[in-house]
Amino acid sequence: MKVSPEAAYRFLLDWEKVVRLSPYWEVKAYRVIQSGVRSQESEVGKIPPFPPLAKGGERGFAGVVEVEVEHYRDGRQETLKFTLEEAVSPERIRWAVAGGARRQITFSLKEETGGVRIVQEEELESPQEDEAAHRRGEAELIFWLRSLREYLRLHERSTLWTRAFRWIMDRYWIPMSPSQRKVSILVIKITIAEFVIFLGIVLAFVLAGAW
Repeated sequence: MKVSPEAAYRFLLDWEKVVRLSPYWEVKAYRVIQSGVRSQESEVGKIPPFPPLAKGGERGFAGVVEVEVEHYRDGRQETLKFTLEEAVSPERIRWAVAGGARRQITFSLKEETGGVRIVQEEELESPQEDEAAHRRGEAELIFWLRSLREYLRLHERSTLWTRAFRWIMDRYWIPMSPSQRKVSILVIKITIAEFVIFLGIVLAFVLAGAW
């Protein structure tokens, strides 16, 4: 990806965006258990992101957060506790997760020519789970990482258009549930189709009048 490792690192510390961008659950509520001083580098919403660990005078954010999620597939609700265990800027971020199928989530950032490559790894709570559960977890991981990647693409350039689109994403899109996003996409597609049909009708009348 054509973003700097530092920009990707700061984004992945923002627990709200990372968790909400999962297409498989909706964040119903959250509770900050351990908080720190808000960094001047972050301009993200009202909910504090995860911190870099307080080492060497490094300023931090909310370090432990409980998040109530509802799974989109089956309506199951869980309370997940995220604890930032490791944050090595701008190379690696590791979260411990309690309360769900995942025990640990690690993001590794590797600098490449003109950008960064992000590797996401997960450790499941029960290694003895059936094969179907593992396949489902792998599919969820792929689509979750894809959502993160598509959001990060908005940081590849800093134009008026990308800044405006990031503001729309942060303000309206990310707080939506997965079902609300699907409905919104459908409405946008219908609106575009109606506009194209309208232009076609207008063009037909203009051409008919020209004859």
